[in-house]
Amino acid sequence: MLKHFFLTHLAPLAAAAQADLVLVYAGILALSGSPIRSSALDGMTLTPGIYKSNSYLTLESVVTIDAQGDSNSVFVIYSASYLAVSPGSTMVLVNGGESREARPVIVDTVMCDIIP
Repeated sequence: MLKHFFLTHLAPLAAAAQADLVLVYAGILALSGSPIRSSALDGMTLTPGIYKSNSYLTLESVVTIDAQGDSNSVFVIYSASYLAVSPGSTMVLVNGGESREARPVIVDTVMCDIIP
């Protein structure tokens, strides 16, 4: 019975969600953006926009996301490889920024160190 429910109700929704995700992802890849020249995000202050790295990214301390007073500002941080996040690292949203507007996009992997 559960299998029938999944196949008739959930599988079509999952397929539609996957198709939507593929479209969104392709759209993000097609966007032009400011290059991130350093793999380390530490100490950077990013203003609204699209940021792209052709390599990996790391965050070991603090990166500041500055909305510049615009609560509708959008940030896209794209890494062609992985994002490595260390314990205690922080993404700080300031000047009207909201967490729903920060979108890290990683092609491969997000690696987070685990604090024992």
